[in-house]
Amino acid sequence: MKKLILLVGFVLFVHNVQSQDLTSNNHTTNLIEIQDNLYKVVVKSEEGSLHQTGFYKRVDKKFVKDGIWKIYDGKNVLTVGEYDNDKLSWIKSNGVTYTDTEIEIMKLKRKVLKLQERLIVAKND
Repeated sequence: MKKLILLVGFVLFVHNVQSQDLTSNNHTTNLIEIQDNLYKVVVKSEEGSLHQTGFYKRVDKKFVKDGIWKIYDGKNVLTVGEYDNDKLSWIKSNGVTYTDTEIEIMKLKRKVLKLQERLIVAKND
């Protein structure tokens, strides 16, 4: 479950796209316009291996995730997800597909756990 939460969190990670090539966290992000207001994103590691691919569309001067996004270990696809107007529709990792409802439930469970931890800490103070 922790691995899934990390993968979901990683997929949800959004790069602020302002220029053609961006470098952050030892990764280089290349933004390629493939149609009007539709951009392909290719993120590579410092060593040049493929890390993540996906698509942004431009809506009201903002970039929103749309379409299929993939995370790689350099060669193989680890995780695939689909976004619809910046909302994660589904994600497949380790051969298991999770729907948007299941993802939302996992997020809520995580929030509940954090609140429970805060209550325990507050109670012990």
